[in-house]
Amino acid sequence: MPSLASLITSVALLAAVANAVPTHHCAPGTSFFACGHYAGCFTADPCVAPPVATPSSTVSSPVSSADPACPKVGDNIDVAPFAIHDIFPEHPSRARGPVNGVHLETFSNASQVEQVVVFSGIPASAKSCAIGWKQAARLDRVFVFRGSEGVTGIRPLSGFPAEGAAVTHDSIQPFDKAEAELGALDFANWDESSGASGHVGTTIDCSETMYFKFALRNAESETRVYLGQDDANGWVVSYSC
Repeated sequence: MPSLASLITSVALLAAVANAVPTHHCAPGTSFFACGHYAGCFTADPCVAPPVATPSSTVSSPVSSADPACPKVGDNIDVAPFAIHDIFPEHPSRARGPVNGVHLETFSNASQVEQVVVFSGIPASAKSCAIGWKQAARLDRVFVFRGSEGVTGIRPLSGFPAEGAAVTHDSIQPFDKAEAELGALDFANWDESSGASGHVGTTIDCSETMYFKFALRNAESETRVYLGQDDANGWVVSYSC
């Protein structure tokens, strides 16, 4: 068992060692670091070398000028409508839409149901565009034609009512100022065709967004047209680059 004298001696030695170790008091947010010619309180470790920036290459990678939205030469791409709205000339403040199908009607010696259609997403590099409609095989479509005449006029619109505004016969009048129609399409008796067909009305100037109005030409024909809109049926703009 150690004697009292040896215990006192050990405690004295420990105190001496503790007093020999330097202590450093750093401000909050800093720590003491010592390396090389650094010895003091720092916010970051000065002993860690910062990363060396790698010089960037002055040679840029080649950028393809091809527009990924453009088909290869000789091919066309079909664009379905962004929005379709029914308008009613005999009820000019009435709105219905967006709807999902071609719908045109004349009765009581007047054009009763017409449509305004928005196409968007045509690339700026598109060079040749056409407006028309298409139909799938008989079992892959809902297509009704009733009447004697299906000739439908195509009018360009210079714009469209603001987002959130009702799309009506009245609200499109500021944009329906073209002097003449672009052309025409004919739906008569195509509902009886068993196969798939495409129908081009006319070629048009390409634009990234386009607006059209469609109406049966003969208001006295008592005609009704309905064709469900999907990837294989309905209004379409086709383009090539």
